[in-house]
Amino acid sequence: MTKFQPIVLSLVFAYASAAGCYPAYSPGTTYAIGTSVSQVVTTITPISWTSCDVSPTCTTGWVQVGGVITTSTHNFACTSNDWCVNPGFAPGGVYSELAWTKEEAVCSGTAVVPAATLAPSVAATLAPTPAVWTGIGCPGAYVAGAPVAPGASVSVVKTGVTLVYTCNTDTTSGWCPLVGYEPGTGQHWGQAWTLSGSCTGTLTPAPTTAVTLAPTPEVWTGIGCPGAYVVGAPVAPGASVSVAKTGVTLVYTCNADTTSGWCPLVGYEPGTGQHWGQAWTLSGSCTGTLTPTSSPTTLAPTSSPSSSWPNQGGCPSAYAAGGEYKAGDMVTKNGMVFKCNAGHYSLFCPMGAYEPLSTAHGDAYKLAWSTVGPCTGTIAPSTATPTTALPTSSPPTTTPTTAPTSSPSSYTGTCTYDKIVVTAGPAVPCEHGSSTSCSCTSVDVSVNPLGYTCTKPSEIVTTTATVVDPWSASTTYAAGDVVRVGVDRFKCKPHPFTGWCSNAMYAPAVGVSGIWTEAWTPEVDKCPLGP
Repeated sequence: MTKFQPIVLSLVFAYASAAGCYPAYSPGTTYAIGTSVSQVVTTITPISWTSCDVSPTCTTGWVQVGGVITTSTHNFACTSNDWCVNPGFAPGGVYSELAWTKEEAVCSGTAVVPAATLAPSVAATLAPTPAVWTGIGCPGAYVAGAPVAPGASVSVVKTGVTLVYTCNTDTTSGWCPLVGYEPGTGQHWGQAWTLSGSCTGTLTPAPTTAVTLAPTPEVWTGIGCPGAYVVGAPVAPGASVSVAKTGVTLVYTCNADTTSGWCPLVGYEPGTGQHWGQAWTLSGSCTGTLTPTSSPTTLAPTSSPSSSWPNQGGCPSAYAAGGEYKAGDMVTKNGMVFKCNAGHYSLFCPMGAYEPLSTAHGDAYKLAWSTVGPCTGTIAPSTATPTTALPTSSPPTTTPTTAPTSSPSSYTGTCTYDKIVVTAGPAVPCEHGSSTSCSCTSVDVSVNPLGYTCTKPSEIVTTTATVVDPWSASTTYAAGDVVRVGVDRFKCKPHPFTGWCSNAMYAPAVGVSGIWTEAWTPEVDKCPLGP
């Protein structure tokens, strides 16, 4: 009877005639496609166990057959710029086939080194420079961690050449700013970026040339010029900004569709670069400053209003920056009542940049709030006031005890979720070659007939009660984190979507669909209301 050992490290091949050996592989060296190296490979014949009669030479009843260890030197050719530099893909290793092609013939002596196998610094001068990209000059340099919009291009300086990489426009674009996906670096950059070519010089904005050659655009339909564009400042869909060019001030309007989220991003500055037209529309030229369409500070007395807005009577609560406002909520600012707009525009109501009557970003606040009219005093109760006198001995029982629904209050309930916490655990047994985390050490055959044991780290998964906080763009979220909007709960999706959970473009919303669903999953359970 024969018992076969299932673990086979490698097979011994029939060696062909000898050839010269290329320079030995060196971990940490940068290798390019086509580079050839040599590496000593250790092979072992298949191991099997055959039964035997118990005797002084067969004490266990089994005797090992095979397991003969042989070493030989082979040449390997690099097939991946990304993985050949990674020691985890070293020639002759477990994952060698993903990065290197092995010559089955055993090599000996020294081979003549072709240009492709020269040291990287020399090979770089011989390799052809990638074709020049289609843009003019070089785009802005890549900055690790900085926001990158889908389709935006960046430049990266390499030895003797500047390369241009373009962020993908599909769902993988969310990986472009992440560590581990830096363009041209490591194993995974190609999942988020595309090499677009090489470049020289600096980026020449196409619109600047157009302005100096073409007639001044027609005056836009607004009065005066809107607020100046500020890189990184929030821009609402449909909001207009002004940009000073040579001899003229131009007005650009942020698109009102899903591309509006690109308006504040680097690489989409209005009138600059290649991609601004995907987020902005040139609305015309302007002169002067923006003239407000209304002037709340000069309203006529409410007893004899001269405006078209009817007097609202009592005033709702004053606007509070950061308040949890939703569609239909009413607030007061400078004696005027404003109503939070419906649909996805309601998402802007809690944002300070859209505070009613704010001029920080032109008239962007109008996208979030609608003017209802002037008010005086405090808001009237939401329940009807009896029209007949009530007996003094029987006080009314319908006096409202809660604040009007038009004036939102802060959430006062207790809302938690079980957050998954992963910590390092003890080492556990594993099979050789089963994973990159499996590590093997030599042991006496009396301990293990194979002569080695293998272990890998384990993880301990626990849960801890964690408060469900409101979503915030300043918080870095991990997969499984839960946030709330009002009393509605949302869970951050796992990789590769996790990187979007902190992006304002993907902020979770209540009652409206949008791209936020690619980052967040709405939960059925809601946060309980407070007492």
